[in-house]
Amino acid sequence: MSEEPVIYATDYFLRHHSNLENSTTTGIKGDTGVPGPAGKDGVTGDTGPQGPQGPQGVTGDTGPQGPAGPQGPPGPKGDVGTGIENTVVENTITLSSNVVPETDEEIKQKIIDIKKEISKTLGATTGNIIEKVVAERMAALTKTKPVTGTRFIQRLESQRIGDKARITYKLGYAAGQAGQGDYLLTLPTGMAFNSTYHPPFTGPIWTGDVQNMAIYFIPATGGIVIPSHWTNQIMVVPYDATRFRLALTNNNSQTTYQFWNSGWYAASANTELNITFDIWPTAAPAAPAAPPRALGAMRPPV
Repeated sequence: MSEEPVIYATDYFLRHHSNLENSTTTGIKGDTGVPGPAGKDGVTGDTGPQGPQGPQGVTGDTGPQGPAGPQGPPGPKGDVGTGIENTVVENTITLSSNVVPETDEEIKQKIIDIKKEISKTLGATTGNIIEKVVAERMAALTKTKPVTGTRFIQRLESQRIGDKARITYKLGYAAGQAGQGDYLLTLPTGMAFNSTYHPPFTGPIWTGDVQNMAIYFIPATGGIVIPSHWTNQIMVVPYDATRFRLALTNNNSQTTYQFWNSGWYAASANTELNITFDIWPTAAPAAPAAPPRALGAMRPPV
């Protein structure tokens, strides 16, 4: 028994369809194949351009306070405060006259004036004669100085209040000698008028006119009393750096306003003076250099 030849399906297909290669007939579409494995990642591309800024977020809570920083440098000095010092009391009040030279400069000028006068009247004379006449004239001037009687009180009070000074004079004396000229009082020791605010005035009262005196007048409270008379108004008027006159009215003569002098509330009457006023002070000027020997010899006795 012979074996039957084995015919495989492939051979069979090829034998019966040997013209398949030239056939134009489309076969039945087969099923989609299983997807292949994923490929490798590609190379990373370039970074794109930055997008627009988004809206501002909500403000967060305030963080805790940090530690204190180092101390800064000192600030500028502040304005001077309104300090009030203790009252200074002096138990001497100096009363003089504007016709009696008191300071070294006044004495020097008075001697010069007398010498000029002597030269005109006596002509050429020896130096000794001139000096003798000058000495006699200067001594005679001391007799024109006002002299009070017994003083029952003489107290001078001063107190610094900020940039000002408040000054009070309390003086009571028995009748003495009127002397001559306008009376002068002296400021407390070491104190002088600030000429920026208190310029000196040495002329007659109301020189020019009333309005011209406004810059010189310093209002004062209180006044002067003598028997049957008392002042209604009183003003302090600087005469030089440390001395001043008083301009005052009288209760019986409202139309008279003049400086305190040998004919107006004179020292020849029992007198009570009590005044208070404020000034802008400066330190008193330094004492002048010692005068020449000849001038020193001419100083009038006190």
